Amino acid sequence: MNLVTLSRSIGDVLYEKGLIGHVTVDLVSFPNPTQADSHPLFWAVDISAQLSDNATACLFFDILMEGKLDPETGEYEIETMEGEDDMAVSKPNDKLNIDNIVNMQNKREPRNFMFCNFLHHPGLSTI
Repeated sequence: MNLVTLSRSIGDVLYEKGLIGHVTVDLVSFPNPTQADSHPLFWAVDISAQLSDNATACLFFDILMEGKLDPETGEYEIETMEGEDDMAVSKPNDKLNIDNIVNMQNKREPRNFMFCNFLHHPGLSTI
């Protein structure tokens, strides 16, 4: 069972109970003891019906990057224009060459981020 299927089944049950909105589900994953080569098993530890700090950080990252998340793989990519750098260095009075615009192609680049909502270091104030 993948996380998309698991999330949808949890969402369906919560919707049937009348819960609509942001929900955070904490899961623990561990290997299947009966079949070592199969998908891992998931165990729900906590459900909170609010927008969490982690979900807010992910949403903010998505707004800034304007990319796409593949829910199956968890990979996040943005589209960039190949040849965009060549246009950026052109002089302000230069007219854009139509051939350059036509030859530009969409290119997908991966993006990652890390969010740590708590950081403790006793000597941080002295740095």
